[in-house]
Amino acid sequence: MSGALNKTAVFNQLIASSTGGVILGSVIVASTTKSSMNIYDATSTVAITPAGGNLGKLVTIFPTSTPQATYVYDVWLEKGLVIQLQPEFVGDYVITWRR
Repeated sequence: MSGALNKTAVFNQLIASSTGGVILGSVIVASTTKSSMNIYDATSTVAITPAGGNLGKLVTIFPTSTPQATYVYDVWLEKGLVIQLQPEFVGDYVITWRR
């Protein structure tokens, strides 16, 4: 199973959560933005906040003005895939994942 997420305006987005984990395939950056995007291994969007105990594990940060490219990871995320977009994030991207 795979999935893709295209241009979202939400701050925190749970993409996939599974007791068996998920695999982050790749991140395709189609346009740059003035805000960053963080990818976490976490069970929920609350888990990456102080209220949730900061239980999420930061996998990678795409800083502002990340060059357009395909970034391949193929890494197993034990808890799930959470995308955190900083305020005013307007970049175009695709994230592939599978269970």
